[in-house]
Amino acid sequence: MSHRYYSPLRPLSLGTFPKPQGNEILHIENFEERQNVPEIARQAWGYIEYKEALTEIEAAAYELIPSNYISEMENLEARKREAAQRQTKSAT
Repeated sequence: MSHRYYSPLRPLSLGTFPKPQGNEILHIENFEERQNVPEIARQAWGYIEYKEALTEIEAAAYELIPSNYISEMENLEARKREAAQRQTKSAT
């Protein structure tokens, strides 16, 4: 399985992505121009795929967005709603 990260701010080149020791880079793809990427709900210049997932800090340091960004945000919102509902129930 690979882990894909999109680069919304710049094309991928030397110095624009992390090279974690022991985490193989499987593929780098730069687009001809910025393209709309539904997986991250924004435009990107390209993507890079790693064998293992990057840490949030590694991805953020290079302003890379994971391909599962939308599902992670939806899960976060669902957890916030559930917590608010529990809080409302315990207040009554």
